[in-house]
Amino acid sequence: MPRAGLPVGPALGRCPPLAKAPPGPKVYRVAPNVSGHADGILNAMTWASLPRKARAFRVFHAVYSVFGLSAFGYLWACVFTGRRDRGLAASIGFLLVEGAALIGGRGNCPMGPVQEEWGDPVPFFELVLPPRAAKAAVPVLAWTSALGIVLIVLRGPRRGRPPKPSPTA
Repeated sequence: MPRAGLPVGPALGRCPPLAKAPPGPKVYRVAPNVSGHADGILNAMTWASLPRKARAFRVFHAVYSVFGLSAFGYLWACVFTGRRDRGLAASIGFLLVEGAALIGGRGNCPMGPVQEEWGDPVPFFELVLPPRAAKAAVPVLAWTSALGIVLIVLRGPRRGRPPKPSPTA
C-alpha cells in the first residue's frame, strides 16, 4: 500500500520502455567525470568481446607505447649523462615522428578514428589512466620531449672524461 502523498501510476513520470539495443559491443556513457565533461566512458567490453582487429590494434599500440616511453626515457638519460650515440638519434627520430603524427591528429592519436571503426571506442591512455589524466598525458609528454631535444642540442656532449682508448689488435 503506497504511503499518503506519494504519486502513483502515470504521475510517477515513468520513462517509456527502452528500444532494443543495437547489436555490437556494449559501451556505456557515464555521468560527467571530475573535469565536468560528459566524456567519461565506462568500458563494459572485455578482451574477448573486442573484435579481432581491435585486439590486434591494442597489442600494436601497447608495443608502440613501450617503444615511445623507452625513447622518452633514453632521451632524458642522455640529457643527464651527456651520452650521444645512435640510440639517441633513433630515440629523437622516433619522438619527432610521433610528434608529427600528433600534430596531424590535432593533439589526438591520428589512429583514434580507425580504432573506433574497428570496434574499440576507448582511447588507449584511458585503459591505464582516468580520462582527464589521459588527455593531459599527451601534451605533457610532448612538451617534455621537446624540452629534452632542445637541451640535447644546446648542451652538446659532456666534456671532462677522456674518450675510452680503442683496443689495438
